[in-house]
Amino acid sequence: MLRCVVAIIAVTLWLPQAGLAEGRLKLVTLTADWCAKCRVLEPALSAALETIPSDTVDLIEIDLTHMRKGPDARAGIGAATRARLSMHRAGWIWEQHEARTGLAFVLDARSGAPLACFTSAVPSEKMAAQLKLASRIADAPVTDRQIAGGTDCPKLIG
Repeated sequence: MLRCVVAIIAVTLWLPQAGLAEGRLKLVTLTADWCAKCRVLEPALSAALETIPSDTVDLIEIDLTHMRKGPDARAGIGAATRARLSMHRAGWIWEQHEARTGLAFVLDARSGAPLACFTSAVPSEKMAAQLKLASRIADAPVTDRQIAGGTDCPKLIG
């Protein structure tokens, strides 16, 4: 089991880093096969993504399916996920949400600053509007701002 944990960490750390900031935005999703909210979030998010140019957003899917396979798997996946998120300047996601699934975070690609957060309760129309606004904010010279009115994820900021 320890070999599996080490392999997961090694693969994550040695993933090619090309394309880490090609789009203006990054969309980080926390998903799992057993997550019912993910099955609601995914189609709404897909529909929202169709409203903006595909080269605007880099998708980063964090699959937490195997977190329930025991403490060793949880520790290994947690370490690998922290490392992967850190490469994208998004380590704060794991610090605040850990293994909570059914969430999607829109980040400024350059700074990692949160611009929006989506849950399964957010309609695709609102997601599309937030993505368009996030894209405009990411184009601005100052990119460490958040979308006015905050986000929909609890304890995301502050």
